[in-house]
Amino acid sequence: DTYGRWNFSVGVTQPGGAEEWRAVFAGSPLPKFQWVHIAGVYDASSGLRLYRDGVEVASTPFTSQALSPATQTPLLIGRANG
Repeated sequence: DTYGRWNFSVGVTQPGGAEEWRAVFAGSPLPKFQWVHIAGVYDASSGLRLYRDGVEVASTPFTSQALSPATQTPLLIGRANG
């Protein structure tokens, strides 16, 4: 995002066809010039979770039915949409 935080976002299609983003943001930027392992996890019963080097660093509660792929939302890895 504009503050340098990293995130895990998923585009979802809601009943009725409307598409929206659900996201979880880390509290701080990733270090420069250092390898890190990052992972984002979605679980229908608990929401979105964000991990750095195997440690959970952020979560966003999100309960819903199973996600439906958003057909008009692009897949972005390693960059911001904008």
